[in-house]
Amino acid sequence: MKKTIILAAALVAMTACNKSIIETSSPADDYGFINLGITADTEMVVTKAGTVMTADQLADYNVTLKQGQTELWSKEYSEITTDDLKKPAGTYTLYVENLTEDEAAPALEKGAVRVAGSADVTVKAGIDNSVSVPCEAVNSRVTVANTFTEGVFKTAEITITDGTRALPMAWGHAEENGAYYSAGKTITWTLTVTLANDTKKTYTDPEATTTVAKKWTQINFSNSSTNGNILVEIVVDGQISETIELSETIDPLQGTTVVSE
Repeated sequence: MKKTIILAAALVAMTACNKSIIETSSPADDYGFINLGITADTEMVVTKAGTVMTADQLADYNVTLKQGQTELWSKEYSEITTDDLKKPAGTYTLYVENLTEDEAAPALEKGAVRVAGSADVTVKAGIDNSVSVPCEAVNSRVTVANTFTEGVFKTAEITITDGTRALPMAWGHAEENGAYYSAGKTITWTLTVTLANDTKKTYTDPEATTTVAKKWTQINFSNSSTNGNILVEIVVDGQISETIELSETIDPLQGTTVVSE
C-alpha cells in the first residue's frame, strides 16, 4: 500500500497534546531545513491508491542521513528532531528502511515485506528544502497451493528452502501463508506425500527458482490423473505484464520411498 507522510507535519502532530507546539524557526544564513516525506509501497503485485501513513506507523522505520560517504546520523523515525534536519548548505542522501535484511527473513520464521529507498536532497541556506524518499518492496514473497484430486493423496506436505533457511509451508496463495526471501536467493522445494496405499514418497525440485525483488512467486501443484502423477507449475507474478511459468510431470513411481523408523 502506498503511504506518504511529511515529517515536518508529523513532528507537529506528535506534540499536539503538549501546550507548546514545534515551530520552524528562521534558518540561519548558512543553514537550511530538510522537509522529509516518505512514500512506502508495500505491495508485491498491485499498487493501491495512496493513503496517509501516521507517525505511529512510521515510528520504527530507520532513517539514515549521509553527506557523501559520511554518515551523519541514523535514527528511528520517531526519534528525529527538527535539529537533525537543520543542515548547512550542501547535498545530502537519505536512506529509509522498515526492516533490515536479517529482520525481514528471520531464521525460523516466514518473515515480512521489507521496504527501502533513498533520495538525494540539495540544501540551500535560508529556506526549507523538500525531499520525498520513495520506498518499495525489495524482497520476495513465496506461496504454494495444490489442487490434488481427493483420494489420490492422503496427505501432502511441502518445505521451501534457500539452502540455509527451510520453512514448512501452509497451502494456499494467501499473503498470510507467504514466506519472504531476499531478492536473488535460490529456492527449492521438497514435497512429501502419502499415497492412497499409505506409502510415503518425497519429491525434490528438479530446477531451482531465483527470487526477484517485489515479485510474488506462486508454486502450484496438481496431479495429472488418478495414477498419482504430479504437475508442478511456477508462476512469478509481479508488476510487469509478462509472467514466467514452469510446468513438469513427476512420475510417482520414481519418487524416493520414505521408510518409517
